[in-house]
Amino acid sequence: MQLIQQRTVIDGGNVPFSFIRTPTVGKAVAAILKRPYETRNRAVFVHEGITTQNELIAQAQKLLTFAGDSSEPSPTFKITNVNSAATEIAAWRSFHRSATDLSNWAPPFINLSLWSGRELCYFHNPDNDLLGVGELRGAELDALLCEETGRAATAFGLVGRCSRAQMLDAEIRGYQALEAGKELLCVDD
Repeated sequence: MQLIQQRTVIDGGNVPFSFIRTPTVGKAVAAILKRPYETRNRAVFVHEGITTQNELIAQAQKLLTFAGDSSEPSPTFKITNVNSAATEIAAWRSFHRSATDLSNWAPPFINLSLWSGRELCYFHNPDNDLLGVGELRGAELDALLCEETGRAATAFGLVGRCSRAQMLDAEIRGYQALEAGKELLCVDD
């Protein structure tokens, strides 16, 4: 098998984490603003679904297998498991050496906040029902992960090439989601 890149997973890669896309954030914010009494003075938690690092890697691997030439072996990832406690210690050391150089210490802290088994990475009791935001599971979740993994693989050059038009399309979809959220605020129930 052809090695594509090394991938690092934290605490085994099976730590669940919540995710949400920009259009759904817009819908959730609009719903929060329409329910001021139910959402005031508290944190509101919403997500589209829950996945893991290993599930995302498996989706990328499937995508690379389907995108490749059938006469050549499928590309693969080399997976390295890192311990969140050791990663945190190294990130703090990096911070204390050079607090102004964010590139050395910020990415490990961000990764730990997303994928560490020691932190709350997913919402146990989201407010999806209150806000009318659906939570994806099963085949719907798999389809979404496949679609988004495909976009990321293209953008990072793992499959095909991401054109300038495709990059702009992603930005336009974000603005459209914002506009759709504004429209939701102006509609009476």
